[in-house]
Amino acid sequence: MKAQLRKPRKIIILFIIGIGLPSLILGYLAFRGIRNDQALMERDQLNSHRELAQQVISAVSDSLEVVKSSFLRPIVDDTARSPAKLNEILHRFKLRYPAVEEPFSFDNRYSIKFPTATLLYLEDDSIRPSSAFLPLLNRDDIRRGQELEFQKSDFNEALRSYRNALKNLKSNPLKWRILHSIARVHGRAGNYPQAIATYQQIVERIGNTQSEGDSYLLMAARIELDRLYASSLDTVNAFSNLLSGYSDLLGNRLKLSKSQFDFFSSKIRQRIAQIVADSKSGETYGIQRFEAASLRQKEKYLRRSTERLYMFKQGFQDELKAIIGSIPNATQTEWRYFVSTTGRYPQFVVFLDRQISDRYWGILFDPDSLTIHCLQRIVKNVVDLSKAGLVIKDKDERIVYTTGQYKPELRTVQANFNTFPPSWVLELYRPESLPIEQILFSHRSIYLIMFLLIGTILVFGLVLSVRVVTHELDLARMKSDFVSTISHEFKSPLTSIRQISEMLRDGRISSDNRRHKYYDILLDQSERLTLLIDNVLDFSKLEVGKKTFQYEEVNTTAFFSDLFTKLNPRIQHQGFSVDIKIEPDLPTIAIDGSAITQAVSNLMDNAVKFSDDRKEIVCHVFGEGEALIISVQDFGIGIQTKDIDKIFERFYRGGDEMTRSVKGSGLGLTIVKQVVDAHEGVLKVSSQPGKGSQFRITLPVQSNR
Repeated sequence: MKAQLRKPRKIIILFIIGIGLPSLILGYLAFRGIRNDQALMERDQLNSHRELAQQVISAVSDSLEVVKSSFLRPIVDDTARSPAKLNEILHRFKLRYPAVEEPFSFDNRYSIKFPTATLLYLEDDSIRPSSAFLPLLNRDDIRRGQELEFQKSDFNEALRSYRNALKNLKSNPLKWRILHSIARVHGRAGNYPQAIATYQQIVERIGNTQSEGDSYLLMAARIELDRLYASSLDTVNAFSNLLSGYSDLLGNRLKLSKSQFDFFSSKIRQRIAQIVADSKSGETYGIQRFEAASLRQKEKYLRRSTERLYMFKQGFQDELKAIIGSIPNATQTEWRYFVSTTGRYPQFVVFLDRQISDRYWGILFDPDSLTIHCLQRIVKNVVDLSKAGLVIKDKDERIVYTTGQYKPELRTVQANFNTFPPSWVLELYRPESLPIEQILFSHRSIYLIMFLLIGTILVFGLVLSVRVVTHELDLARMKSDFVSTISHEFKSPLTSIRQISEMLRDGRISSDNRRHKYYDILLDQSERLTLLIDNVLDFSKLEVGKKTFQYEEVNTTAFFSDLFTKLNPRIQHQGFSVDIKIEPDLPTIAIDGSAITQAVSNLMDNAVKFSDDRKEIVCHVFGEGEALIISVQDFGIGIQTKDIDKIFERFYRGGDEMTRSVKGSGLGLTIVKQVVDAHEGVLKVSSQPGKGSQFRITLPVQSNR
């Protein structure tokens, strides 16, 4: 047994030396390669992100330089231009660079001006008294008109007095006030068309020749017009008048205080909402409603801008004093950068540190507009989002701009902007991806493929070695069982032959009947021994491919009749009854007679060995189409289903302990299968445990053998 185990042990050692150790070494090298490649990739990514951060910062700085250059050019040439022309150029500059919220200037008194700003209202303390708020002149005709209008309700005489006052008025400051009185009297008298015409005259004349302080009278005329249209149920003209008034209110031509602006804006929006709510099903006012919504959005934007500019003006003046005072006398112009945090809105401030035309000049940047109109464009042109994520934060760690959501551990680079935007920090992140994606789309895929290939070879070699070792162990066990069994199979008939021969030689058997019986036993044991020797010799020849078959045409019926006649006595001698059925007139067939005899003998020998109490064997030879069928059936212990596909393997002994206890070489069915295959036939078996088995050989009558 030790000798039999040497070969499997040798296979295992060769596997370890030839496959196992080299695979482990190559696997370790592949793993080291993956780690080194990962470190190299992270280093390359870090360098790439550093360059990318510098590109973004440089692009922002370059964009600022372009803005500053475009702003400075007309300022320096201001001496050759009028203020109106300069304002026009600055307005175009503002439209060209949307990130610019507003250019501004201030003098030695630090009074900040916004030359191109659209301000919805003026600072309350900057409005001077005008004709709209001064008492009317103490004149008889005006005083008499007011008495006739309010005390006597004599509207015709009141109109005559107001018109006389207007006719005799030589200057314009009070004419709008008197016209208001005339329109009011027409309205109170129920003369709506004339009242509307008079208010429209006020709107047109003030709109064309507007002077400071007349804005209130203009908007008051608009409100009175709306009241008259409402009284006349003329909603179309009412809506049109309100939209025109709303447009005037947002047009940067009126000079109103914040409280006045809020009053008129609220009035107009309320009336528009009321007209829309009261409109009939057929009056949709689609165009008017769209225009009203657009004006409302414009008001929100301009209100925010106005608030930001006034808060900057009020809060930054003191800072300007300190900044200007700290600037040393220098011959060259330098740009200064600050963050104004006055009010609710942070603002970026860039201004020149020396006066040009007796004023200091600067630019306000809105962070939101800077993000939308500058950063987004730069990021789109510079940053490949498949390779890097970008986040920009302010000094309070609030996110100003981001291209996505990123985990803190993915951050690779953090850099400050050089000078602008001040206090902003740029962060770059490596894109989050699955480990398998990082491997497949990098150089590590080569190492991974190598690693998997080595692992596959290692596993395949291990499985193959285990199968070979297991097979060799099983084969060694079966060979050992075969040697033991074949020794016993040879010894049993030889012992019987020797004992009977000695008895016959010594004359110890006097009866002729007994002698004939012993002669039969000698013949039976010698045939058994012959069959066993033939099986072993034929198997060895079949294994090495040296077995040759001699095919001859035979009379099928005569051949099988003679075959069963020879085999029947031996079978019957063991107490079995054999039912032989051979169809007459079977067609001739080319077979190797000795090989077929050996195959049928093995099948009948197995039927004898594996029969239990019912000692019956049925042998049937018949034709079926173009084939000859040879059937051997017993009624013994049968074959388990799991063993049917294995019983033709050499040395295989399936079944339970009782089956394995039956003596035999384990070669009989293997030889039967090889003989049938050599005759181009088919061997089938059907069996039920406890009910017996049937072996069926099908041989083609017409064959090329």
